[in-house]
Amino acid sequence: MDTISGIFTPTLPALVGTGLLKGFLALFVALNWLTVDSPGYQVLNIIADCAFYFLPFILAVSGAKKFKTNEYLALAIAGALLYPTMTAGVTATMAGESVAPLTLFGVLPIPYLTYSSSVIPIILTTYLLKYVHNFIKKWMPSVLTTMFTPMLTLVIMIPVTLVVLGPLGTYIGVALASVIGWLFHSFGFLGGLLIGAFYPLLVMTGMHWALSPIMIDTFVKSGFDNTLMPRLC
Repeated sequence: MDTISGIFTPTLPALVGTGLLKGFLALFVALNWLTVDSPGYQVLNIIADCAFYFLPFILAVSGAKKFKTNEYLALAIAGALLYPTMTAGVTATMAGESVAPLTLFGVLPIPYLTYSSSVIPIILTTYLLKYVHNFIKKWMPSVLTTMFTPMLTLVIMIPVTLVVLGPLGTYIGVALASVIGWLFHSFGFLGGLLIGAFYPLLVMTGMHWALSPIMIDTFVKSGFDNTLMPRLC
């Protein structure tokens, strides 16, 4: 939890700025000051959505700094998660179209998953990146390390991310959101009581940002959060 708070705290300016704008846009639409089809809304919506859609890039930088590894390699891995081949596959799958399966050497399947606005996959990836990069750098001859250490690191990390860590992180995020949602919907009073009771301690230690991935995941899936935020407010 301390690690997650350390990763999320530096990202607050981007998340707060775009999140506040999203709130204003929702208000303007509700008051009929803007319509979702108007050019002004579309431009403002780009501004409001950019940090959330490309959240893996933002977390790649803060995660790499937290884990003391290379930020640019972490950004390259985040780029693989949101590469056009992946996003196009997700779009086609959601539209019910047939998509050619993506595999690694025809053996290991790479599922088409939505990584925009995702949190856990890139955090797991940057954590492992630290050890893979340091291991390769340790054994690579100094005359070759500038060229081959980054290449080998990416050749290892990106397939591992797409085959294992990305899907695992996605499924963990879905499971956590489901458990939190189940707790509040089935035992709303108890869930609110537990969160409210421990929240002051979480704030004092800075660990309250560990709840951010759950709230963001709920916003991505439903467009609102009627579980954590009402209790915390």
